[in-house]
Amino acid sequence: MTIQQLREQVSRLLAFDGYSVVDIVCAAYLSTKIPGEILWVLLHGPSSTGKTELIRLFEAVPDVTFVNAISSRALASGLERRKGQRSLLEQLDGKTLAFDNFADILSKRSELKGDLYNQIRGLHDGRITKLFGGEIDRVAWTGRVGFIGSIRPDEIYEYHRSFDKLSELFLLVRMPVQSRKDTCTSRISEQENIRPEVRHALKEFVATLKVHEVELADTDQIESLATFVTRARTHISRDRQDRAIKSLPEPNAAYRLSLQLAQLAKALTLVHKKDTPDEEVYSIVRKVAIDQVPRLRLELLQHLQQSDEPLSLSALTRKIRLPQRSVKRHLEDLQILDLAVKHGFDWHLSDDYKELLRTREELIV
Repeated sequence: MTIQQLREQVSRLLAFDGYSVVDIVCAAYLSTKIPGEILWVLLHGPSSTGKTELIRLFEAVPDVTFVNAISSRALASGLERRKGQRSLLEQLDGKTLAFDNFADILSKRSELKGDLYNQIRGLHDGRITKLFGGEIDRVAWTGRVGFIGSIRPDEIYEYHRSFDKLSELFLLVRMPVQSRKDTCTSRISEQENIRPEVRHALKEFVATLKVHEVELADTDQIESLATFVTRARTHISRDRQDRAIKSLPEPNAAYRLSLQLAQLAKALTLVHKKDTPDEEVYSIVRKVAIDQVPRLRLELLQHLQQSDEPLSLSALTRKIRLPQRSVKRHLEDLQILDLAVKHGFDWHLSDDYKELLRTREELIV
């Protein structure tokens, strides 16, 4: 079975404008089987956009484990060995966790978050260590665990302070727009019959995937893209009351995102059953990278890029169709990140951004 045939199977159940999201979740699953960075993916979109349905298609895949909740106690207990049994974390090694309620992690009480977030980082990085009573009882786990989950935009906004602490571990993947109108009650009975068939098709497809070494001929474009995205997605801390900027932002280094995008390119190549990445693979990588940038910031940058002349705040407000105060705040964020510049009453792209466009224009558009 080819990836195109799998997309056609999924299209019987989910009607999207474009099915690269199918390729991406398969690549995330496969990343646990190949050397390098493991891809943790969060499907990102409003309710009823197919996030849970897509994740649930993996229910027939043997090495995908579905969980309803994650706690620090559950992860730490995975290091406690019972006689004759493998620990919980040992059982997860080489598997992918499927979790369609990531907001449950973000909404936990403050006193529970610190230990849990540390253990989630350890799970992602493949190493968790726990002391039972003293150094002599030190127990460590190492392994490779994948993650496919989902989150809504309003949940990221509501819990953004918590999400910022974990966001670099994940690749956000915006869900495509649903293209059919008949996806509600009139198709429920039909979907119930189709769902098992599509799950079986996915199980068959991933079973046919072969792992081999993939060479990336041009890593410069991935590094340039990661540099831009890392800066453009940086959170700007503002006062809750007057919305004044509290401190200068410090963007993360682009190293981790570069590794994630490179691994995505390799995994997609294997999912497409090719020897080397082609333009289709790189176009999906670009799509995922741009998905990391807050949508309003991205729209503002695109309008400034497409205009031959600087644009006023009023002109940008008309294009974005949001309150002028909101547009102004996001322009200020871009200015602080040195991606946009204000001269008088008009806005244009910064020299740094223009230089990036000159060297790698195909990555940003």
